Amino acid sequence: MRFISAFLRRVTSPTIYWLFLFHFLYLFQIHATESMGGFYFNAQGILLILLSFVPVALLFYLVNFLCNRSKKALILGNLGFLFMYGLGAAYHFHARVQFEWDMLKDNLANTFYLESLVYMWNSLEKEVFNYVLVFVLILLFMEWKHRSISRFQATVSGWRPIGVVVGLYLACLFSAMPCYDPPSAFLKSIYVYYFKSMIHVNYEPGGYLLQTSGNANFNSFTPSKQSSPHIFLIVVESLNQSVIGKKTDAGKEITPFLNQLATQSLVVQNFYANSIQSARGHVSIFLSLLPSITDKITTQYVDLTTYSLADALKDNGYKSVIFHAYDLNGFDNVQQFFGTRGFDMKTVKPYVKPEDKPYVWRGWGPEDNVFFKRFFDYYDQGGFSDKPMFFSLVTVASHFPFSSVPEHRRLLHKVPKDIHEEYANSIHLVDRGIALFFDELKARGLDQNSIVIVTSDHTIPMGEHGIYHQEAGYYEESFRIPLFIHWPDQIQPEVIDEPYSQMDLAPTILDMIDAKVGAHHFMGNSIFSKELQPVVLIQPYGKRLSIVYWPYKFLWHGKTGDIEVFHLADDPMESQDIYSQTTSSQRERFMDDLANIYLIQKLYQHDEVYKNKSVAR
Repeated sequence: MRFISAFLRRVTSPTIYWLFLFHFLYLFQIHATESMGGFYFNAQGILLILLSFVPVALLFYLVNFLCNRSKKALILGNLGFLFMYGLGAAYHFHARVQFEWDMLKDNLANTFYLESLVYMWNSLEKEVFNYVLVFVLILLFMEWKHRSISRFQATVSGWRPIGVVVGLYLACLFSAMPCYDPPSAFLKSIYVYYFKSMIHVNYEPGGYLLQTSGNANFNSFTPSKQSSPHIFLIVVESLNQSVIGKKTDAGKEITPFLNQLATQSLVVQNFYANSIQSARGHVSIFLSLLPSITDKITTQYVDLTTYSLADALKDNGYKSVIFHAYDLNGFDNVQQFFGTRGFDMKTVKPYVKPEDKPYVWRGWGPEDNVFFKRFFDYYDQGGFSDKPMFFSLVTVASHFPFSSVPEHRRLLHKVPKDIHEEYANSIHLVDRGIALFFDELKARGLDQNSIVIVTSDHTIPMGEHGIYHQEAGYYEESFRIPLFIHWPDQIQPEVIDEPYSQMDLAPTILDMIDAKVGAHHFMGNSIFSKELQPVVLIQPYGKRLSIVYWPYKFLWHGKTGDIEVFHLADDPMESQDIYSQTTSSQRERFMDDLANIYLIQKLYQHDEVYKNKSVAR
């Protein structure tokens, strides 16, 4: 016993026990919130709790073994480990999902934009840092009194102990044993990303499986008169379907203008964003392609040969402009990517005036009312009245965090008490901006013979399942966005209940103008065709892929391979898994379609989406 006591004193310190306490508090919070499914105090649950301390201990020893030659390195190493643990915990408790490798990999290039830093700061549970500070002070005090950290100095020589710890730690990462602590969970996610959450498919080079010819999937709409109307596509930042028609507790409509517009337009009630984040949504809208499962097409596959909506419209006499509310300064590479695919890329920044200053209250761009006013300044200067144009107006003011709305622009809730009221303030300004857009359209005599489409790039979950972050959501509220199509005298007001998605927008636009198109890769169908196809929903973080065969929704969890099925008509909150009630043919179809998603990913990787390189990028 004396030998064991001496050995433990040599290779351990009180620091590890404080670290274990910190980990225990983290596990307790996980259980309290059930943000990772909760723990259950049966034999299996207790075993998982005990096993979760193993990678924490191994990481502790690894840090101390690597830093043991210097007192300063030991102190900084231990405090740094505690801080990184706390940072991961702060993200987890706010986002309800652990921070993983794919989130970092996909978004690293955007990290140092000011608004990105604001977004990241607002994605952390600040109270966690109070705990971190208390533990740091305790460890520093114990180091001062008892050398509880620096006693490791010069206790380990050679690489063998480090090799043993690294080997054991890698065994934890590569095994089926769950890693609950944030640092280990992040490292394990690297392994899962590259080796586990994949479906292997048989890929044969040179197939160009998406390329087809003709107008079969957008040849159903017949206008009452032949014309080449202007087309205005308004892509609103973070506009949820669920907010349309809602009122505040005081009875005020959050979206009064959009509510009115719905009575005068074709409305698709079950319309989906195909993924999360703006860049992914723009790929589905402007290319009619599935977003990438890994990475973003705009940053990873910059040389992908495509035939865009702008290319198809150009072949039918149109010029295409994407007019952004935010400065095109390299964010997600959208300027270069879409600018080389037939779109004239413009930003509102050169048109903003000094009197707009009260409405420019965030770094990315102005409030929507200013954005639309300055767009029409650009329109008036451009001399576009005598040529058919396709304008895409991309807003930004309603981006998370919604607390950015200043007090003088909080028109519904002066002192919002939660994120729902902050979101209501933000979206109410969006609604006012769209109302101004229609007023400006009418003032120029464009309202009667212009197609106006209002939709969103993606949603932002509002806690329907305890989730408030794009990176964590995979339920309906993480994908359902509105769609309004307004064309007076040509399209009658109607509500369509069948499901469609962003990939169907390009074919729908081409259908409305009776476009003639040769070879293309558009994966969507015109909503006027009434031919339904499965709707694919991609949550790239954690690899949760869904396919909607209305009213059924199949959900595949890439980490575990588990499949859930929900009946959306009977169970809109997706609370009852009915996988056991599905037929073998339904399951086989889902697995075939799931494999096809991965096959499409192969086409992106090998630049085999579109073959006619003489026409398109």
